[in-house]
Amino acid sequence: MIGTRDNFLTEKELEKYKNRQDWVDIAQQGMFWLDRKAKSNNIFEDYILDHLAGCFTNQIEGFEYWINILSPDSQLDWHFDKDEWLYKSEKIVHPFKSTVWYGYPHEVEGGQFEARGIDNYVDPLYNRLLAFDGDYEHRVRDIIKGERIGLSVNLWVYKPEHLNLKNPITMNEINEHTNIR
Repeated sequence: MIGTRDNFLTEKELEKYKNRQDWVDIAQQGMFWLDRKAKSNNIFEDYILDHLAGCFTNQIEGFEYWINILSPDSQLDWHFDKDEWLYKSEKIVHPFKSTVWYGYPHEVEGGQFEARGIDNYVDPLYNRLLAFDGDYEHRVRDIIKGERIGLSVNLWVYKPEHLNLKNPITMNEINEHTNIR
């Protein structure tokens, strides 16, 4: 199932997400884990705990999150979300749900979300929440102009192995498996 909700946050709630540098800083740091019962360390964890945590089952252990800033030079090809560490040992385990929230007022032409086997595309509209089953193979269609900025959050019923490591998997290693070009 793929679902969207437009105008996910109120105008007042959106104010703290309008600083592009906040998005860039987190995007450059890579991937993060947030336990369901943790306290927030940044505005993106505020969003997860205040707006996503209550939308899904209580069996969620936590949230894996990262920010993608994509342009015509950096596309995201077909992939599926998975436990990256187990995938190295040829085991495929998917998150319960995957989400993308377009919470930055980006200007982009193209960059629609596409899931394999689903006939419609989802435009990356500002303040739209996109949620889909974690095992869907998906991609971002070509970006023609501008930047597509989204906060991706995977909801897990256990903490993925690659986030338990002392030296967690890097974004470069993940990109090798998710076909970012």
